[in-house]
Order: sequence, then C-alpha cells, then structure tokens
Amino acid sequence: MLRSAIVLVTAAVALAGCVTDSEGGADDAAVQADGAAGAGGQGGQGGAGGGQGGAGGEAPDCPGGRERDACGVCGGPGPRTFYPDVDGDGLGDGRLPVAACTAPERYVDNDADDEPECATNDTDDCGVCGGPGRQTWYLDADGDGLGDDLISLEACDGPVGYADVGGDPEPACATNDTDDCGTCGGDGSRTLYTDADGDGLGDPASPVEGCEVVDGLVDNADDLEPDCATNDTDECEVCGGPGRLMAWADGDGDGLGDPAQVIDVCFLIDGLVDNADDPEPDCATNDTDDCGVCGGGNAAMDCAGVCDGEASEDGCGVCSGGGTGIEPAVADEDGDGIPDACDDCPIALQSMLIVQWQAVPHYDRASNGPYTFQAILYQNGDFRFQYREMEPFNASATVGYQLDPDTANLIARDNDFVLDHPVVHVHPREDGRYEADYAQPLDWFDIQDVGQPLNLGDDATRDVDLGFLFPFHGANYGRVTISSNGMVIIDGNAPDFRNGALPTASTRAMLAPFWDDLNPAAGGQVYWYVATPACEEDCAGRLGGFAFEDACGLCVGGDTGRAPSENVDCNGDCDGEAFIDDCGQCVGGNTGHQPAAAGDCRPDLIVDQAYLAATAIIDYLNVDDECLIEERCVHGLGRRKLLRFGTRIANIGPADLQLGRPQEGVDHWIWSQCHNHFHYEAYAAYDLANVETGEVLPIGAKSGFSVIDIGVWDADLAPNGCRGYNGNNQGITSGCQDTYSRNLQCQWIDITDVEDGTYDMIVTTNPEQQIPEVSYENNAATVRVRITGDQLELVQP
Repeated sequence: MLRSAIVLVTAAVALAGCVTDSEGGADDAAVQADGAAGAGGQGGQGGAGGGQGGAGGEAPDCPGGRERDACGVCGGPGPRTFYPDVDGDGLGDGRLPVAACTAPERYVDNDADDEPECATNDTDDCGVCGGPGRQTWYLDADGDGLGDDLISLEACDGPVGYADVGGDPEPACATNDTDDCGTCGGDGSRTLYTDADGDGLGDPASPVEGCEVVDGLVDNADDLEPDCATNDTDECEVCGGPGRLMAWADGDGDGLGDPAQVIDVCFLIDGLVDNADDPEPDCATNDTDDCGVCGGGNAAMDCAGVCDGEASEDGCGVCSGGGTGIEPAVADEDGDGIPDACDDCPIALQSMLIVQWQAVPHYDRASNGPYTFQAILYQNGDFRFQYREMEPFNASATVGYQLDPDTANLIARDNDFVLDHPVVHVHPREDGRYEADYAQPLDWFDIQDVGQPLNLGDDATRDVDLGFLFPFHGANYGRVTISSNGMVIIDGNAPDFRNGALPTASTRAMLAPFWDDLNPAAGGQVYWYVATPACEEDCAGRLGGFAFEDACGLCVGGDTGRAPSENVDCNGDCDGEAFIDDCGQCVGGNTGHQPAAAGDCRPDLIVDQAYLAATAIIDYLNVDDECLIEERCVHGLGRRKLLRFGTRIANIGPADLQLGRPQEGVDHWIWSQCHNHFHYEAYAAYDLANVETGEVLPIGAKSGFSVIDIGVWDADLAPNGCRGYNGNNQGITSGCQDTYSRNLQCQWIDITDVEDGTYDMIVTTNPEQQIPEVSYENNAATVRVRITGDQLELVQP
C-alpha cells in the first residue's frame, strides 16, 4: 500500500488582499496560494505540510468569517477520498479508500480500477495480467521437447511430461529415428537364416531379411547340415544314421547270413541280411547231413556211417562189408533165412552208443552228487537213461527228450524222479510217436575200462562218431554231441548250462538224461563207447554179449553183474590194500603214504618262495580308481610305483582246505563292491621290512582273495588231480595250489614313498591263523630285494 502523510489543515491562512465570500475566486486563489506556499515550505514533502511550513506560524483567518477546513482551505470542503493506483493505470482500487487533502503519491481520486494489479486491465483466465490465457499443451512421452499432436490438453501451466509445442513425428522415440523394425534408434532389419531342422543353427543358403528371431529363423549361419537336426548325417546321407552297415550274403534265402561273405552297405536289399548266423550258407534248411547233402538225413550213409559207403547189414543184422572189415554172412545151407555163421547168434543184434557220466560233481558241490548215470542209443532208434549213483541229491535236473524245436517230452524237472526210476527206456512206435517204459531192469554196462574218456571241462561239449546210423524222428544221424551238463545233442547246439523246460529254442533235437550244471573238470569223467556185437561168445559165454576182461583179468560188464575194476584199490592196484583214510586220501598199500593220525585231517598251507622271487619286478601304474584305495592296494591316486610279484600257495596237508560258499555274515568273507564278488580276507598278507632297521613299513597290503584250485602241486598227494574248488565253493585240494599272477590287480606293494634300500618282501598265508592247519611254521616266504630307483635286485640274506 502507498504510504503518504495525510494532514488535515486547521491553521488560519492569512491572505493578503483577500476578497469576501462573494469573491470566491479570490478565496480559491488564496487557498491555492496557501497550498502552494505550503508545498514550498515542506520542500515538496506534501501540500498540507507545506502550508504550515510556508506560513511559519499560524495562518491568517479566512475572510468573511469563514472557517478553514481540515485542509486549511478557507471554506474548503475538507479532505477528499483517494484510491491507490498500484498498477499506475490512472484508475484507483476502490477496495482501499484514503481521505487526504491532496492525493498521495500513486493515489488517484477515482475507484474505477476493476483490476487494481493489472495496468492494462486485461488479466487472462489464468490470473496473468495481459497474459495469453489458457494454452494448449502436448504430451511429450519420449522427453524430446516435442509434443504429440494427437494427445493434448488446455491448461495455464504445462503439466509434467507435456510440451508447449507439438509436431513430434515419433512420439515414442526421443531421437525420432525409429527404424524399419519399429525400434527407436534401432539398426533396422537384419539378415536372419532359416532353421528348418530346429537345431538352433541357420542355413547359410537361406538368408531372410527380418527384424527379430521367430520360430524357424535364427541369427546365425552355422548349420553345416540344414536338413539334419543332430548334424551327424552319416555317409549314407541319413541324419543320425548308423553309417554303413555290415551285411552278409544270404544265398540260400533262409534269412541267415554267410559269415564268409560280408559287405558294407547303406541299406539292406534282397539277398543281404544283418546277421552272420548261417551255419550252412548253401542249405536253406540248415540241416546238411554228415554226407554234405542239404536235408539229406544221412540217406547216403551206409550202416557203418560212411557216406556213399558199401557196408550193409547181413542176414544176422550185422553191419558188414564196405569198410567194416567184416565179411557178410550170407551162406544159408539149411535155408532157414539165417546165415549159417549166425545160426547160433541172437536175432537182430544191434550196435549201441553208451555215454557214461562217472562220478561227475555238480557245480554246487556243497550238497550235490557226485552223480553216475548213462545214456544209451540203440541202432534201432531206442534209447535208454540209467541212473546208478545219484545221492546226495539236491539237484534241479531236467529229464526228457526233444524231437524238434516245437516238440518234446519233459519227463521230470526240479524233483527227485531219478531216485525212484533208475531206468527210462524209450521206444519209437510205427506211428512216429515215442513211448517210455519205466519198468525194465537196470542193464548197466560199465565202460570205464573200455570207453574213451572225453576229458570235458566245465560247460564243454565234444562230437563223437557213432559208427552206425541212429534213427531219430524221421532222420538218421551218424554223429552226436556230448555235453558235460548231462545231454546228448542229436541236432543243433547245446543249450545253456542252466537247465530249463523242454522244448528249448537253443537246440533242435536232443536227449537229456540229466540236464543240470555239472562240472567234470572238478572230478569224475565222461566216457563214450560204441558197442558192436559179433557172432561170438563174450568172456561170460554169451553170443553177441558185451562182457569183457578188465585190467585185473576179471570178466566184467555185459550181463555179468560185475563192474570193471571192482577189485582195484584206490591206488589202481588189483587186489591192492590201499584205502581212503579219514582225511579222504588214498593211503596204505603201494601208495607210500600212511594214514593220517586221528585229529590231523587238516590242510597245511605253504607259500612258494621260488615263485615269489622269480616274479618280483618294479612297475608303475596311473591310478584313477578309488576302489584301489578302498581295498588298500595303493595309498593315493595318480602315478604310483609298485613292487609287483606273484603269489602261489599250496596245500601240502593230508586234507583239503575247505572254505565253502562265500556268504554274508560269515567271518572273513567280505563282499568287494569294486570287484563284485566275495574275497576271503584272512588268506594272505603282504609286508615290506627295512633290513637295516628291522622296521616293518606301514605300507603292506592285507589283500582279499578267491581261494580256488589252479593246478597240482604234489602228484603223490593228488593222484587223481584237483577236486576243482572254485569261486562258489572255495578251497584247495590236498596236493594242489592256488596261484595269483603278478598281472592281477593288487598283486603288489605300493612303494611310491619308499626310499632306495634293501628290504625283505614277506608274503604270509593264513596270517591270523584263522584256518586250522597241521603247522603254522611254514606259512611265510621271504625274498630280500634291493631297490635302486627303477631297478630291483634279488639279494641273498
């Protein structure tokens, strides 16, 4: 507000030569003169003050007796109303009237100002004097100072995010350079590549301009095989294919390939197959007979089993002539239809094959056998199973016969049928069927002295020639295959050692007197013998009989009822005095061995020192198998320095070492997770002792073993060889040995951190004396060695 001194003039004004009231003009002039003088007296500070200052004292009275007004004007109206003119437009603000004798500075005598704060009196609708009023504002979403013409509003002030100008060509792009892909400041479209196989790699031959990667497009041109997702098209142009295949010619069209005709191809075509299983590439039925005729059934074979031979049965039913060396009997002077030379012979004498499993043990010896039984094949097509020694019996054998892959007669399986039926005689009928007779008497013809030993190992087979034709299921066979597992294979391959039901797809035709897991390598023998009767008496006086004199001169076999070598002792002496003692050893007589004393039926283990010395070497091994650390074979991973050696442990005691079947929960049997089989932990220990200090270094391995028969050590103690202890029934036969070659795992001592010097290498069997023995004094062997870098030298103690 304008501040001014408002003075009400009350002093009398002396007006020289003033006129009366009627001379108002003079009064007015005097008033004006007072005012002027007052103004001059105040030095311009104000009209009223000036009057007082100009008079310098009391003003003279007004003429005509008139009074002075408050402003000191004779007969004046007094103070007037003035209004502030803040905006200087000559119009006063009627809201703030002021009474004064004269107008204060910046006051006027009117209240006509409608807009006291706006000199131009044109305040806009935004309250701005002379302002433009409300404006149009445009949304500036991208902050580039330009607004979007399409989005605007009217406002006095610009809202946040709005600009006062429009014209933004790209409201969403601050740089106003959106590319052809709609990306602000983008690089525009780019070259993409089709990915037809969906492997994430683009086909360089199929570029496409595009803005972004979508299904079927990628941003690289790295696909070397655009039509193969796995990028491993083989040489036959097949994506992920196996490449060229091994194919075999199938010349006979039986679906089986000739192993001698192999070719690499991309695809199989007619005449090629993917197997090499054809045993007879030139025979579609794969039944070429012994004369080389496909499906011939040995029709071209004579009675002696000779292809295109000239032997034939004479009137006595004897195969003669040809290559038999037997003159056919033909003269028949009495005209009875039987040659004179055979008048006294039994009619229809026939040859037969006898196969004898003699005291053959079961693979699981703990509770089975050994077993003695026979299979007999007669020239007329009959066959017979005979059982003589079958206990102790705990087998699961299959008994029966198979005619072809689809036809069989399962007589017994998983039971003790053979204990109640010692004879099974099977006869082919005229209608082609077979009938079995279980009531015939046992006709045991022991062939141990006359038969040929087959010396079969475990799960082994051997072919034998019959010397006659055996008719079976419509075909004639001059050769059969004998299996150690109690089978005679007539046609095809031997089945697995695990017996099963019949028929079995693994063979075509066979006889199974006792199909089970037998092991003649562990004891006993399998013999075969072809008996050919003749028109002469045997030693028992029977024409065409099979009795004979054994090695002791006794008439045995045939129908004598006596077995060969019945009077032979265990040492093989006729009428000898040797016998099996309580330890199971042949002693007395001519054996040179005395019976073991009572309580001495124990094994006696020794370590072969010569073998230990001969096999010791220094070797290195890169170890990355933590199992070797777990089993204490090495002391760390990486390159290890090893003292390798072989271990041979023999049993020189009068009794077998019998550890039996490994099993959980029994002391010293430990299951090796690394080797997946049992070890006998307390069998042997390996140590290394410093000769100079006598200290046994804490590096020796105490190894686990499988204890088995490897070979004979002392033939006098094991005259019949080793019994065949194995992983399932562990032990060492008296007189036999178990060998661990230096090439086996853990057959070493880890000497990586051992200094050069002289050491005693000590191998001890039964170190904890957990196995009862005749003596423990001979259980260790020591070899002294000098280690110098990579060199090993044997040193005499």
